[in-house]
Amino acid sequence: MKNESGNVLFLILIGVVLYAALSFMMTRSDTNNNLDAQKINATANQLIQYGADVRQGVARVRGQNGCAIEQISFDPAPYDGSYQSGYYNNPNSPSEKSCHVFHPDGGNVEYKAAEWQDKLSLTSETMFRITGEAGLHGVGTFNCSGASCKDIYINVIAPKSSTDDLCVQYNRILKNDALIPTLTRGGGLGGGYKGSFGTTTQNFFFSEASGLKAYCFNYTADTTLNKFIYVLVER
Repeated sequence: MKNESGNVLFLILIGVVLYAALSFMMTRSDTNNNLDAQKINATANQLIQYGADVRQGVARVRGQNGCAIEQISFDPAPYDGSYQSGYYNNPNSPSEKSCHVFHPDGGNVEYKAAEWQDKLSLTSETMFRITGEAGLHGVGTFNCSGASCKDIYINVIAPKSSTDDLCVQYNRILKNDALIPTLTRGGGLGGGYKGSFGTTTQNFFFSEASGLKAYCFNYTADTTLNKFIYVLVER
């Protein structure tokens, strides 16, 4: 009888230990999931805020410094056109840097492309681009013709494998419900904006994003990539 009682007690103790271990593992898993969700949410908010900061910098050089769109420069430090072999060098910009968005005497915005390279697992800073080579669907003077159709926007190209949840959260924060779950759509990419627009009309992107000035989608031409868009100037 005593042996039977001892066996029952032993089994109960094993059950308690196993339950405690399972509870601990589930709690730790929930904690990790919560931490991951918090990190994704924070990164999405930071990316959106950075777009807003750059947009404000553009507004500052246009409003306070009187810069024309053609004079705006996104050339970062050392502000001499040497960055990425002149990728953002704008020969129309004044020499005193008053139209440089990332210069203290211009838009006074901190340039953070390298930071996003780390956060979004980008393979190159060139994947964090500011371009003016397309008219985004439903934004600005869409459906016109020539250079006046072009918008200036941030275009971040990031690996889908590391940013899929971020893409969803980016759209969720922006209330882009029609883009959740992430849609796979087309969308070309031009070079860095250098103060002029091409004359070829490039009204592109897709109807679900019509009128949106910030959104994320999966890129048709390479479905391993997500694209994060943030409009700086609508034409």
